[in-house]
Amino acid sequence: MTNEMNVTKLLINYDDPVRDKLLDDHRKKYETIHGPTDLTKNYTTMWPFEKQEWLIKNEPQRYVDGMPPFAKDLAIRQAEALAKKGALDTAPSAFIQLLIQEKGQNKNR
Repeated sequence: MTNEMNVTKLLINYDDPVRDKLLDDHRKKYETIHGPTDLTKNYTTMWPFEKQEWLIKNEPQRYVDGMPPFAKDLAIRQAEALAKKGALDTAPSAFIQLLIQEKGQNKNR
């Protein structure tokens, strides 16, 4: 495992090599454009699993707002892909809300 992969796993750890690689690849592309992820922040994805679950269930927008930027970007892209397939109802509610929020912000630009 490389040091760069350790950065991704520090911020989000799926315990699934395929998802970890997808996320790490996306982080690298995202950081090439937007600069490095701020490692001094306490992202919601770094919280204990039980707290993450509670936040997703009870305050999904706060969970999403606290994600690392590259992870939030990937979630938006995945939600958009599901929407294009007509399968958005299979996404967690937090990501549906994220997509709605993102679409609303783009209208205001």
